[in-house]
Amino acid sequence: MSKPATPTTQHTPRRRGEESIKETFEAIAIAFILAFVFRAFVVEAFVIPTGSMAPTLLGQHLRVPCQQCGHRFATDVPDRRGEQRTAIPLRSRTGITCPMCRFTNHLPQGTRPSSGDRILVQKYIYNVRSPQRWDVAVFKNPQQPEVNFIKRLVGLPNEAVHLFEGNVYTAPLDDSGNPVESGWRIARKSDRPDVQRAVWQPIYHSQYIPLDEGDPARNQLRDRRWRTPWVAEGPRQDAWQIDNRRSYRFDSDRDGRVRFDFSRGGDDETAGLYPYNQHRAWIDPEPMEDIRLAVGVEPDQAGLRIALTTTARLHDGQHQDTELGAEQLTATLDETGELRLTAGDLETGEIRAELDRVQVRPLRPGRTTRLELWYVDQEASVWIDGRRVLQRRFDPPMDVLRERPGPLDRPETLHISVAGSPVTLHQVELDRDLYYSTLSGADQRRARGAMVRLGDRVAGWRRPLIIRDNEYFPVGDNGPQSDDGRFWQHVDETIAEQYFADRLADGEDAAGLVPEELMMGRAFFVYFPAPYPWQAGGRQIVPNFGDMRMIR
Repeated sequence: MSKPATPTTQHTPRRRGEESIKETFEAIAIAFILAFVFRAFVVEAFVIPTGSMAPTLLGQHLRVPCQQCGHRFATDVPDRRGEQRTAIPLRSRTGITCPMCRFTNHLPQGTRPSSGDRILVQKYIYNVRSPQRWDVAVFKNPQQPEVNFIKRLVGLPNEAVHLFEGNVYTAPLDDSGNPVESGWRIARKSDRPDVQRAVWQPIYHSQYIPLDEGDPARNQLRDRRWRTPWVAEGPRQDAWQIDNRRSYRFDSDRDGRVRFDFSRGGDDETAGLYPYNQHRAWIDPEPMEDIRLAVGVEPDQAGLRIALTTTARLHDGQHQDTELGAEQLTATLDETGELRLTAGDLETGEIRAELDRVQVRPLRPGRTTRLELWYVDQEASVWIDGRRVLQRRFDPPMDVLRERPGPLDRPETLHISVAGSPVTLHQVELDRDLYYSTLSGADQRRARGAMVRLGDRVAGWRRPLIIRDNEYFPVGDNGPQSDDGRFWQHVDETIAEQYFADRLADGEDAAGLVPEELMMGRAFFVYFPAPYPWQAGGRQIVPNFGDMRMIR
C-alpha cells in the first residue's frame, strides 16, 4: 500500500504573519476612527489662551512661589508695549506682590511664562439638556465667529438680567417682553455650592506665614513690616498666641476675641485686587462685603462657645422701619449645640434680631470641627464640616436696593469670639466673592474721581439686559479683566442677520448675547495644567498632575 500524501505547510507561516500585520493595521485604523469620532461628537480638547476666567482657568501666566510665606499663586504676563502677550521669557526683573503676605517677589529676567490650561469640553451636551446658570461654556464669539470663547453663563433665555453692586439679578419677562419689576431676584452661586467654592478669592489664610526665623538664609528674604492680620482684643489679650503661628491658641476658659485688621501686613487695598491682574494698575480695588470666614475649632474641654462675626446689609424688604445701613451678622454655636444667626448693632454688638436657629452637635474636646460663615449674594449661611446647616436669604425689592447705601469696601467688624474652654483655631481662612463690574478697564480709568456717562453705563450702573428665547449672557470669572458680554459693542453681520433678525427688526441691540446655535459645549475637566520647569529657568516639561481638576 502506498503511504498517504503528507500535507504541505510551508506557506502557512507567511500567511499567518500577513494576517497578523493586517489585523494590526485594522486595529490602528479603527482606533484612529473612534478617536476622531469621539473628538468630533463627544469630547474635544481646548487650550485656554487668556486670563478672562482666572483663577478658575488660567491662560498664559507666571507661576509665583512666594519667597516669604510659601503661597503659590498665578499672575498675568506683563504687556509689552500694547502687543499681544506671548509666552516668551521676561525681558526684565519683575516685582509680583503675594496676595497672602503682601511680600514683593522679584522674578528674574528670563523667567518663562507658563502655558494655559488644557481642558476637555463636552460637545453637544446642550442638545441633551439646556445650558444652566453658572455653567462654564465654550462658544463661538458673536463678534468674530472664527474665534472660540470660554465664559461662565449668568443670563438665561426669556429673562432680564441686571448687574448691580457686583451681583447678578434676574427677573421674568411680561407679555410685552419687559422685566416684571416685582420679580427681581438675585442669582445665587450658592444654589450650586461647588461653583461658589471654586470662585472664592483668598484674602488671608493663616497657614501662610513668613519662613522660619531659625533659618538665617531664608530669613534674609523676610519683610520685617509683616504682621499677622488677626489681632487679639479684650482684657485677656495675653492668653492668645497668634503672631507667626499657623494655628491660633487661646489658653483661657474666659471670654476671648480676635479681630481681622486689613491694614496689617501691607496695603489694605491690595486685598480687593485679583492676584492675576497685577500688571493692570488701572484696576481699582473691589468691594469686599461678600465674604467667607472659616476656622477649624479644637476645644480642650466640653463647654466651648464660639461666634463668627462679619458686617453686612441685612435689610429683608419686609419691614419699612428696618435700617438700611450695615449691621453685625453673627453665627454663634454654644456649649449645648444650639446654632443661632443674629443681627446686631454695629457699634455695641447688641443683638437686634434673631434671624434663625438650629440644633446641631456640640463641639467635641480634642476633635477639630470645621465651621464656616458665608455672607454672599444676600444670603447668610453656616457650614459645619462641609455641610450647610443654616441658611437665611434676604430679598429686598429692587427699588429698595437702588436706594440703600452702596456695598461695603470691606467688613467694618470681622472677628472670632470664644469662651468656656481653652481652644486652638486651625486653618483660619478669609475669602471674598467675585464682583461683576459694569465698567471696562478704559471706563474705570476715565471714571476715577468723577461720575461719567458712557452709553447706558453711569459709574458702575448698567440698565437691565433683555434676553430672548435661545439667547445667553456670558461673563468671565476675572471680572475686571475679561472680554465678555458686558463690554461687547457689536455683532458680526452674518451672525446678526442669521440669529438676531427679530431684534434688529425691533430696533434692539444684540451686543453681549450669544445665540444657542453658537454654543459648542460645556467645559468639565482640566486634563493638562501648565507643567513645571525641569530646572529653574528651564523649559516646562514636568507634568503637573496635582492641578488636574474638575471645572466648577
